[in-house]
Amino acid sequence: MNYYNILNTLSLNGFEAYIVGGYVRDKLLGRFTKEVDIITNASVKEIINIFTDNVFTVYEKYGAVKLKFNDDIVDITTFREDILYSNGKLENVKFVSKLEEDLIRRDFTINAICLDKFDNLVDPFNFIDDINLKLVRTIRDVKVVFSEDPSRIVRALRFMSILDFNLDKSIHDYILSNPKEIFKIPPTKLKKELDKLFESGCSSKFFDYIKHNNLKSYFGIDFDKVVIVKSSLGMWSQLSIDTRYKFSKKERKNISNIRYLINKGFIDSYDIYVYGLEVCLISSDILGIKRDIINSLYTNIKIKGIMDISITSEDICTILNIMPGKLVNNYLKMIEKEIVYGALCNNYKDIVNRLKEWGENNV
Repeated sequence: MNYYNILNTLSLNGFEAYIVGGYVRDKLLGRFTKEVDIITNASVKEIINIFTDNVFTVYEKYGAVKLKFNDDIVDITTFREDILYSNGKLENVKFVSKLEEDLIRRDFTINAICLDKFDNLVDPFNFIDDINLKLVRTIRDVKVVFSEDPSRIVRALRFMSILDFNLDKSIHDYILSNPKEIFKIPPTKLKKELDKLFESGCSSKFFDYIKHNNLKSYFGIDFDKVVIVKSSLGMWSQLSIDTRYKFSKKERKNISNIRYLINKGFIDSYDIYVYGLEVCLISSDILGIKRDIINSLYTNIKIKGIMDISITSEDICTILNIMPGKLVNNYLKMIEKEIVYGALCNNYKDIVNRLKEWGENNV
């Protein structure tokens, strides 16, 4: 969508408005980012009145409104000053009238550069210098910034790694002098930041940094060496993880399956059939197997589930004159594997002939 139309709409209604943060930073670096944050001197009520049909969620306490345009979500926030943090969470804000007051409250200089409705750079503090220097630096005193919200420590390391920037000396010195501050990061926030980092496929610099500076235990992860892949599941599966990290049932299952395939060292058709294409593609990236090979194996699998087999357990009982039970299930599983591997055609006649062969041989 054209985000500048939102800026123009606010301008036509008499308000200042700018795109700020990651979108601007990444645009300056030639990167693409979909998430867009807009700041304005319009109040929440004024934003709602202007964009009534597009209001998705309102956080009036923080001066924030989420707008929805088809499938796009845009965050609009009133200029503000952050007054109070408690346990890493913003508790109180003060709304202000000037852009500069809003920018100076933010965490890192590279995230406090704006674009106006004409796509012109608005950078009153000349923070673009840090973009040019490839430097992650806090706007205010590093102790204040990280004491407000300790998750900014891992956020700084994420930017360092994803952007291939360097940490400002003050940040580096703070982390090494106060590594226990990492324990104060709520586990959900810590995992969310690391998920973003791992999904980028640019986590190498992060791993090198925490290994070289003996920070692995503070992050609750351990590793010897890792293969960098563009998948959080793929990265978590290669790490020893402490109990602070909580994963969904689906995540735990997928991580376990990826670990199994990594240890196995190869992937065949039946693995793809059992564990699914996504898990096998992630595992293949770690194992160095070309994705084309996995996709080809997947395409050639003739069934997607046991219900696709052209014979039922009742048929097996009748054909072999046996009672329902474990033996029938074993026969069905054998048929399933042979079809997946391409050793047996999925038609009733061929399956019956194979069953009779197995029956005669007392399989």
